[in-house]
Amino acid sequence: MRLPTLLGLLAGLTVAPEERSHAGEPLGVLGKELERQPLGVLGGDLERQPFGLLDNGSFDLPAREGRVPYWVGRGAEVDGAGVLRLAAGGQLRQPVAAWAPEASRTVVRGRVVEGEARIVVVDGAGRRLERAVSGPFTWEVGQEAEGSGAPLVPRLELVLEADAPAGLDDLEVLVLLPTPSEEQLRGLVMDELGAILDWWQELGADRQGPLETRFAASLWDVITGEPLMPLPGWYSAYADLLLRAAVHDQARRPHAEGLLDDILTLATHPDTGLPRKVSCVTDEPLDAVAVEVWLQLQFLVELCEGRYHARDDQRERARALLDRAMAVVLARAPQPSGALAARFLPTGEPVPGASQLRSLDVAAAIARWVRLTGTPQPAARAALGDALREFLWDHAWMGEWDSIDPGFDDSFGHFGRRGLDLWQAFPEDPSMARLTRTGVEYYLPRWRDALRLGGNVAADQTRCWDILARVARLEPARLPEVAPLLGEAARVHFKGEQLGDGSWSDVTVNGFDPRGQLQVGDTGGVPQNALYGLALLHEADLAAAGGLALEEVRALFTTVLLSTRARDRRPHGYLWGREELPTANRSGASLLVGVGLIEMLDRLAD
Repeated sequence: MRLPTLLGLLAGLTVAPEERSHAGEPLGVLGKELERQPLGVLGGDLERQPFGLLDNGSFDLPAREGRVPYWVGRGAEVDGAGVLRLAAGGQLRQPVAAWAPEASRTVVRGRVVEGEARIVVVDGAGRRLERAVSGPFTWEVGQEAEGSGAPLVPRLELVLEADAPAGLDDLEVLVLLPTPSEEQLRGLVMDELGAILDWWQELGADRQGPLETRFAASLWDVITGEPLMPLPGWYSAYADLLLRAAVHDQARRPHAEGLLDDILTLATHPDTGLPRKVSCVTDEPLDAVAVEVWLQLQFLVELCEGRYHARDDQRERARALLDRAMAVVLARAPQPSGALAARFLPTGEPVPGASQLRSLDVAAAIARWVRLTGTPQPAARAALGDALREFLWDHAWMGEWDSIDPGFDDSFGHFGRRGLDLWQAFPEDPSMARLTRTGVEYYLPRWRDALRLGGNVAADQTRCWDILARVARLEPARLPEVAPLLGEAARVHFKGEQLGDGSWSDVTVNGFDPRGQLQVGDTGGVPQNALYGLALLHEADLAAAGGLALEEVRALFTTVLLSTRARDRRPHGYLWGREELPTANRSGASLLVGVGLIEMLDRLAD
């Protein structure tokens, strides 16, 4: 359940920066990283607002499988009047995220309708604060902790206990979060995105061969700025970020246009239109190196659609290269099984043996090209039909609420997204919608239970949020179901991915807690998925259909961004993992942060 934004509650909680007596004081919860940051990095110029970050505190969500949604514990049930009944010795707990600089403003309140209960707050340092309560109560636990000389350290946990039977209702935990306006957040995002692009333009510059291309040509150490290893030149995550940022920032356009010229001239075979890599040391094309073609083909489609900045002549050239490449792919990618080859030599020879995902990647790129052309393209349709039938022959969605991943985050997150491209290219053909539509029908109820009952929730489930939002726009009747669940998911990730030092990380959540030890492919570093997912939810139609209010989306996003800057930002980039290494702290994590930044920037500009 999504609790509404709690504005104007508790006199004194809503404060402007200049009214705060302790604005910007380091609280020590992020250690040296937080203490050494300037006030602007901590968001000292942003207004704060109180948000209720306890879910199902009124106990109005129906119990399932003997569990109280969003709570973990024993000896508890909800009666027909929506009152939580704790048995003698009963206990329930729920994590609550908080922003380190404002943890001292944390307030717990609610009602004990029968008997006496004990309210406990456990902070990230393992410290336990408790209070016996009966009747209506308000507990300024943050002020109490600060007054004792040991301020609260997020992440927090609220625990309910009773020595004798007790009844509780209307529980809330209010925390202060930075609440920028759209214009303020746009400025914050533009500044951070600008720093990231400057690092890549200056430290990743191509200074190795006879040509000074605009490719990202090397990685470097984010502490010292020293170069670490060369990179080949081609369409890359840096190129994607720069060309999207240039839509919003005119000063970036000359460099972006130069990089796009390099991609279209050097990193694309002139005869086939297929992508290729370039040695930034010799500036020679690597035509003997096979490349997965779908990513650059998709990029060219989106370039023609206007997603990226480009001159008119560059779009015309990109369209000609794209049509040339698609002619090669349609002639040579189809395999006897119906699958599509995914890797090609730049000269046009396919490399057989693609995985199911990579085969669908190519199918999705073809589908997007068909949609771009606006013509039937019978050869493309036939190839797509064969590829889809081959995939669906033995495909089945898998996973239940308590073990929903990797079925949901990986299978549906990847296969469902590719299927969505087929659906959008041929909306009148039910067979093209089958893959994604069956995934939505299978996973929606299981995902709801995973969120509410404490199932495993991988950090990269956010890719599924994008699919579900897009499907809800194709089938508007789904929006009232999808939008609130997306809001619930955002809060589960926000609370579950906060660690014991108050920072956020890209980790799986299980039982509502971060599980960094799980070997599931999480980066364990900057919270790229949280930033990306929260940015996706800054959409008016989602908010209007019962999703998170846009102000709350901005608050959660800003909190994660400021925390990540405070903990993980270094002089020349972001740390890749959680800790500094003795040597070779390689760059690259800044691009992970950049994904969420550019998604939010696009939405703030709409």
